[in-house]
Amino acid sequence: TDCSFGVFSADAASIRSVVPSERLHPVLLPGGRAAVAVVSYNYIETGVGPYGEIGVAALCTLDKQAPPVTPLLRESNHPGFGAFVLHLPVTTRIARDAGRTVWGYPKFVADMAFDFRPEVHSVELREAGEDVLSFSVERRGRLVQDRKPLVTYSENNGGLVRTEIQAHSAYHVGLGGSYGRLELGDHPVAKELKALDLSHEPFATKSYVSHSAILPRGEVIGDAQHPYDGFAG
Repeated sequence: TDCSFGVFSADAASIRSVVPSERLHPVLLPGGRAAVAVVSYNYIETGVGPYGEIGVAALCTLDKQAPPVTPLLRESNHPGFGAFVLHLPVTTRIARDAGRTVWGYPKFVADMAFDFRPEVHSVELREAGEDVLSFSVERRGRLVQDRKPLVTYSENNGGLVRTEIQAHSAYHVGLGGSYGRLELGDHPVAKELKALDLSHEPFATKSYVSHSAILPRGEVIGDAQHPYDGFAG
């Protein structure tokens, strides 16, 4: 997979109102704002063929609020750290249908234009002719090798689903707004993200040199307080 990652800030109260389980606590940044990840994936080889995907997810911890920033640190092994997926557009129907049916991921089909250059990764997302977002990450910073799993949370048929995705990767870590940029359009999803007061400049970024992962079936770990379907497309 070719991919890039950014941590942006959003209004914490707004994030809490959207996440469908009281067991999930937003990860906070300095100043009390919530951490939201934006990730672009260009899947080169998968079991369902190549496709593109962009994830927008609220970073959170399960059952216990963590001190600000702590779960984001590489040295931290905070239990329950993961990401509740808010939106997960993809470029193929099979990826959408499998994601919604098996995991309850809020997927919809959209158009993506990826541009991977030696100095920057960027992607533009459109759906039904409307701009959703553009996202770019500069390919510089400290090089890190990582074998920690990625944990996602989602709501499916009234249940809170936890999925642990095994991953092997290497990436450059950048800290501060100069390492990336997020711009939002006028699409309904973009308007929703604007209502969360999502920032344009990142708190931190990852520009991946290599990435591979295995996506297993998730497990239901309890009930959700309300459904979360995301944007249907």
